[in-house]
Amino acid sequence: ITHSRYPKPNWMLNESVTDKVWLLSKVGFDSSFHHENKDHANKLSFKRVTSPNEYLTDEANQPLFTDIQNSLLYLNAIGKISRSDRITDILISTTNLILHANELRHANNKPNIRVLSQIKFEDVKDYLMSFDVDRSIFDKALTSIFERWDSKGDVDWGLLKTESNVTSRKFASLKHKLTN
Repeated sequence: ITHSRYPKPNWMLNESVTDKVWLLSKVGFDSSFHHENKDHANKLSFKRVTSPNEYLTDEANQPLFTDIQNSLLYLNAIGKISRSDRITDILISTTNLILHANELRHANNKPNIRVLSQIKFEDVKDYLMSFDVDRSIFDKALTSIFERWDSKGDVDWGLLKTESNVTSRKFASLKHKLTN
């Protein structure tokens, strides 16, 4: 995939598929309305967090950025993507998985993921397992909230995340369970 070139999708309004922001027609093809009125097109920015203080569009992540763009173009070329909105969902899921894996790697003093082939089964498994929250982590966070704050609006979620020592994905699940 790294060295392949794929055709520009018919729903893409950009001139180049290597742009850091893709303009996507809101329908599955390049309508003349969206082509002439690009302000009404959906914008897909590849500037997404992939590890603490790093974005997918940073120079260090250029191979990963290219891998992801080529993968999205490949999925379109083989007909696996039927609507342009699906591209956004895939990008978000992919970068969330990479962020989760890189946070764990950072905690274990391991190098960040720089290409898609570095994602291992254990990374995917741990990411999927992070949607569940251990009872002990939930109870500890709940106790901390009750001891410090009077309402949900007062909770310092950043402080709680730091104290919980969990990944962003796991904390999002924890926060959801705590607030609901």
